[in-house]
Amino acid sequence: MRVVALISGGKDSCYNMMQCVSAGHSIVALANLMPQINVPDELDSYMYQTVGHQAIDLYAEAMDVPLYRRTIEGSSLHTGREYSQTEGDEVEDLYQLLKLVKEKEGVEAVSVGAILSDYQRVRVENVCVRLQLQPLAYLWRRDQAALLREIISSGLHALIIKVAAYGLDPQRHLGKSLAEMEEYLHELSEKYGVHICGEGGEYETFTVDCPLFKKKIVIDSMETIIHSADAFAPVGYLRFTRMHTEDKRQGSGGRPLPLCRCPCQNTIDRMTEELEYADKTPDVQGGCPSSAERSCHSEPDLTVRDAVFSAGQIALVPCSMQLVNGPLALQARLCFGHMEKVLRAMDSKLTLAHVLQAHIYITHCDHAVVITETWNTKLQDVQVSQSLLLEPKHSL
Repeated sequence: MRVVALISGGKDSCYNMMQCVSAGHSIVALANLMPQINVPDELDSYMYQTVGHQAIDLYAEAMDVPLYRRTIEGSSLHTGREYSQTEGDEVEDLYQLLKLVKEKEGVEAVSVGAILSDYQRVRVENVCVRLQLQPLAYLWRRDQAALLREIISSGLHALIIKVAAYGLDPQRHLGKSLAEMEEYLHELSEKYGVHICGEGGEYETFTVDCPLFKKKIVIDSMETIIHSADAFAPVGYLRFTRMHTEDKRQGSGGRPLPLCRCPCQNTIDRMTEELEYADKTPDVQGGCPSSAERSCHSEPDLTVRDAVFSAGQIALVPCSMQLVNGPLALQARLCFGHMEKVLRAMDSKLTLAHVLQAHIYITHCDHAVVITETWNTKLQDVQVSQSLLLEPKHSL
């Protein structure tokens, strides 16, 4: 698909671009939201990283793709768990930016470097649904220690440009690379629970080189800004004052890594093999349903007793169902109907209204619109809004 990448300059948005390319997509444009002139570099935003925005223009030169930028005019008005269109909210700036990119570049999907923030994910998904774009968030809910090691080993070179956590000192740690900081970040995680990838706001980064860059970004000069001189957890960031791009040596840098294997894929593969075996088995008795009927109406080989993992009032319920042939909307309705049966088997009072989040693994991103519409139709009489995560490159 033609993809626009939301970039902040940080490691996550850049590495997610690498994953998009590994999955066969094309990055045809970049998009960034920046603070207004004469406001602090560190904007009080729930959504966007703005530190390092001075060097974002160099991304277009480094990657040789067009960059679209928009000034953040709104603020964090609608801060609830769910989001609905709100005039004056900073999310609407994202909507207008992506709307422009879609019109100009004909993009079909958006690369999003989200790892842990449901707040950001819900709002990006809201914008994508309104614009009929598919969000691609390959880093979502990845193990942070493994992800950081993967990012560093991939050839992505990023610098720490903001610190805001106990154990991180602006004078000592700003400007250091992720590779230099990796061991120390592990120590902080063990001692104080610091998020290794900075998902708690502990630090922010700026990517100066990666395998997707045709040129690398060079920071010639910068200054340290102390935002808060707290004795225990001082907050400071770097302001770039002069920078440029330069050609990379022939053969330098690494290569985009393949997508990580989804934890659910083993179950999906097993069910696929069973269906293929069933399709090849001779019909010796006659009168058996077709493969399409069998796959759409048979129950998956799962028992609720063995499948459910619960913690308090929250339960993880694997509910796999392999479907072949038949209209996609019908398959989706059957899947969601089966989800309802699984829930009722757990507790007769449970319905889809009790689902906090559903992961649907699809073979093609074009299926996202139909599946999302079917899901919303199922829930049209339910007052609670659920989150449906559509994961590409996997089977439904």
